[in-house]
Amino acid sequence: MTEAEEKIINATVECIEKYGMSNTTIRKIGEIAGMNSASINYYFRSKEALMEKVLSITLSNAFRWEDFAYTESMTFEEQLAEVFIFLVNGALKYPKITQAHFYEMIQNNDFDIPARDSLNTFLEKLIQEGFRRHPLVHPQKLRIAVMGINTATMMYFAYFSRLMDLVSPFDLSIEIERNKYIKSIIHTFLKELSIVDRT
Repeated sequence: MTEAEEKIINATVECIEKYGMSNTTIRKIGEIAGMNSASINYYFRSKEALMEKVLSITLSNAFRWEDFAYTESMTFEEQLAEVFIFLVNGALKYPKITQAHFYEMIQNNDFDIPARDSLNTFLEKLIQEGFRRHPLVHPQKLRIAVMGINTATMMYFAYFSRLMDLVSPFDLSIEIERNKYIKSIIHTFLKELSIVDRT
């Protein structure tokens, strides 16, 4: 990727977060990037091609397992905490980008989206990490646990972060409290598998 392309990509992400996906235009991207529309179209041909590239890059960045290689020596509980705290922080830092990845699923009940494949591949890797550490764990229960943790953390904060504020024992707007919530969710699910705090 050239320096100009990277500049356009970063400006597009900023524009989506500022105006939303549907209100992002080449002109607005150009204003943020300090480039004219012709220059942007030279590199990406159209708004659609640019958006597709941005979503591909941001999706890859979110679910790149190599970024979590350092967690492989941790306990499974610690590893899950590192992973899901990262994913939640990403969803909160880039809420409109995150929602754009699942837009067709939410709006049109269309599950044939790149985010579905990336998410499932990533969760499968986490599940295999669980099996590696705990080969005797019940396979179905481990899968249910990882699915439940993902739903109660990343997916919850991506779409419903303030929905249950009134009943939550944590102030989820505060990072320290949010991390406690995430760790509590993970601990609760793993406790059912009897694999808490063990390597």
